[in-house]
Amino acid sequence: MPFLKLYSTADLSEEDRCQTCKKMTEIIVNNLEVYPDKIQTHVQDNVKTMSRSGISTNEEKFSVDSRLRNIDFTNSYFNKVNTKEELFILEIEIWIGNSISSKKRVSINLTNYFKEKFEISGDNILILFHDMNPEDWFQNGISGSEKDFLNKSREY
Repeated sequence: MPFLKLYSTADLSEEDRCQTCKKMTEIIVNNLEVYPDKIQTHVQDNVKTMSRSGISTNEEKFSVDSRLRNIDFTNSYFNKVNTKEELFILEIEIWIGNSISSKKRVSINLTNYFKEKFEISGDNILILFHDMNPEDWFQNGISGSEKDFLNKSREY
C-alpha cells in the first residue's frame, strides 16, 4: 500500500510526470508485489528551493560547494564541470514488513531510472522509506488492519 511522494527541482513535462508515475508504480509492483491499484503517487516538480550541504541548487557553484566530505566545508569530491543540477527526493510510505533487500532492490531500480531518464548523478537522488502500521492507512474509510481491507477499500 505504498504512497510515493516525489519532489524535484526539475521542471518536468506532463509526459515526464506521467511516465515517472507509471515507472515508479511498475518498480513497486515488481519488487514489493503490491497490487497496482493500492499504489498512489504524488509528483511535485519545479521546486524552487532544495539544497544539499546547505547550498541551494540555485547557487552558481552548487555542483562543487554541495559535495563536501569534511566538517570544515573545504573538501569537495566534485571533479567535473560545474553545471545546473536537479535534485530528486522520493519518500515512500509503505506498510511494515518489507525486507531491507526488497527496499534495496526498489531503491536501486528507482535510482537507475532517474539517472537514465533525467541524466542526473546518483548522489542527486535521495530515497526515504517510511514504514507504517496497516492500522494507520485508510482508504475508502477502511483501515488496512481490517480483515477484508482489499475488497472493502475497492468499493465505490
